Amino acid sequence: MRKKKKLLAVLFIPSIMLVFLPLNRAYGTERGDVVINEIAWMGTAGGGGGDEWIELFNNTGYPVCLDNWSIEDESYGSANQFITGISGIIPAKGYFLIEKDDDCIRNIPADFISPIMDLNDKGEKLTLKNGNKRVIDVVGRIRKPWYAGVKKKPCYSMERTDPACSGRARDNWHTNKGAVINGIDKKEKSINGTPGAKNSRVPGIKKELVSMRILNSMIPPLVIDYSVPSGAFASIRIYGRDKLVRTLLNEESGMADREPAKEGVQGSCVWDERDSYGGMVEPGEYRALLEVFAKDSGKKEFLFSEPIKIKYISFK
Repeated sequence: MRKKKKLLAVLFIPSIMLVFLPLNRAYGTERGDVVINEIAWMGTAGGGGGDEWIELFNNTGYPVCLDNWSIEDESYGSANQFITGISGIIPAKGYFLIEKDDDCIRNIPADFISPIMDLNDKGEKLTLKNGNKRVIDVVGRIRKPWYAGVKKKPCYSMERTDPACSGRARDNWHTNKGAVINGIDKKEKSINGTPGAKNSRVPGIKKELVSMRILNSMIPPLVIDYSVPSGAFASIRIYGRDKLVRTLLNEESGMADREPAKEGVQGSCVWDERDSYGGMVEPGEYRALLEVFAKDSGKKEFLFSEPIKIKYISFK
């Protein structure tokens, strides 16, 4: 009987550890797991400068307990915990909204209310700390203006571009332009921000997810392998002596020598060493250009160039 009790105890202890592992991980949060994602330091158009709010974003794939977390502000050299005793759970890849009062954003309930929130319009440094007083995220710099946002009505919030990148980098912040918005203020005017939702501008195409490799051979066709992440389109063209020789892959379709652009794929296209008119190209140096465009904006994000040497004329 005693041996059975010991066996049950051994089985029971690991079960407890498994149950409480996510909670322990939450309090041992690593820097950047949760970040300050959006700041309405300017308030709202209807509520004025006093209706401030801050949005947090959870970068991790599990819920994080925010009990006893705090945000310190530092504008003139002295740090103050102006948001203290935060409580609640921020969901995996989710948002947590801190408002000065629950009516700042009328149609979106606050996750936490901080009546003493008072952001300096001239800018300040914000430090997010967990329940163990460990620094999790830092935004801004002392005695420096806010990185983005507009105070003048109708007021535009300051949004983080990439939550996975540093909050202290100026170029990782942008001003909401009013094209992608969410919520209304206490006077039912639209909020030029995205509280509780994805920010209006998202990170661009990551360069490391784009590649091009040329498989050169003595006999045509020449094969070009390429990789393009989801959310991007690829265009591949052949140039010789600074002139366009052939378009192999393009956003446009319908021409005999073109394939439609491919989005978010690993693929190949072939060049039979002919120009756009069907004639064989002469021996010499050519270049394959891979252009990568963002799907949402159409903006060219990257340009890759690889050399090609044609040594012999092919009569194929």
